[in-house]
Amino acid sequence: MAKRMDFPMEIFFHSLKHHYSHMCKTLADLALRPEGESELFEKLKKFGVMGTTDIYWGRLSPDHIVEAGASLLKQENIHSDEELLCFLNRQGTPGRRGNYYLFSLPDGSLFVLRALPGCAHLHPARFSPWVFRLRVNTLKTVLFTVFYQLQGTPLPKAFSKARSVLSLSPLPCIPPAIQREIQRFWRHFHENQ
Repeated sequence: MAKRMDFPMEIFFHSLKHHYSHMCKTLADLALRPEGESELFEKLKKFGVMGTTDIYWGRLSPDHIVEAGASLLKQENIHSDEELLCFLNRQGTPGRRGNYYLFSLPDGSLFVLRALPGCAHLHPARFSPWVFRLRVNTLKTVLFTVFYQLQGTPLPKAFSKARSVLSLSPLPCIPPAIQREIQRFWRHFHENQ
């Protein structure tokens, strides 16, 4: 949760769930720590077990995204839950979990503004430039697999270990869709050393 004096209200952007570079940095940091596995498990529990998540992989940092959200709130003179709900009812689009508002970032990506109790919630919009979508359990499997790889565990064993830690059924081989995502994350580490 981000609340600064210059922000009109609390802003929640779950960067570990929605920001690719932040995910990679977190994995790299946790892989070096003896308690990294348990910390990662606790962090990923907050992702839930069902549904999908949209992940931003553009160049803007989590801070830039939150600042863009704060700028929108200031521009629309939104300082409270009530004002945010009124704005979303007036300008937003109806959705399954209440109204939402789409706004653009400088790189052309689209983000969603929603209301949560006590804060404004930001996340990437589906089908936006610089965004890809994964099932939550796929994301968790990929993150844990790459975490174990960073610790030196070979890929097939890292994948099996990830599935076990997450209490997911074992698979005889790595499905191609999951393999592609593991490779995407692994490339990031090799390109950014």
